[in-house]
Amino acid sequence: MERYGLALKNGDFWFLADSGVEFVKYLDVVYNNIIDYRKKVERKSKENKKKVESNQPKSSKQIPISLWLQNSGLDSVEKEVVEVLMKHYNETGSKFILVKDQFELAEKLGANPGEVLEALKNLRQDNVIYLFRSDIGGYWKVGLKRGFLRALEENLKAEP
Repeated sequence: MERYGLALKNGDFWFLADSGVEFVKYLDVVYNNIIDYRKKVERKSKENKKKVESNQPKSSKQIPISLWLQNSGLDSVEKEVVEVLMKHYNETGSKFILVKDQFELAEKLGANPGEVLEALKNLRQDNVIYLFRSDIGGYWKVGLKRGFLRALEENLKAEP
């Protein structure tokens, strides 16, 4: 760098000359331009991926549950809970619903709130649903267990 007049040596120490300072500023600008260009290219590729993904139709999972309900031995309120959750899952792909309390869930099901609690307890014991208080405003998060959904899908595949 001394040969090009960019740096000067004074004893054991090196110092940048004025032209060296200008050269470092130039390199900094070039480096920042390269970074900006890479960010633009990355952003464009992400936007293109989003466009491609949004143009593809979303496939919803349609898992029939009627055969399982016939053979399950559940009472009517328990069946209604599973049907509501499966309907929600088939429409949205989400395995859970949020309800304020047992009364809101009973209203959705058209059942007695006392029966709803008993049905939730039994379904939870049978490993069909999970239930816990969400951190979102203290709502109940009631959902279908992954293992239950897998079992339904396997039964669907096993049927001729």
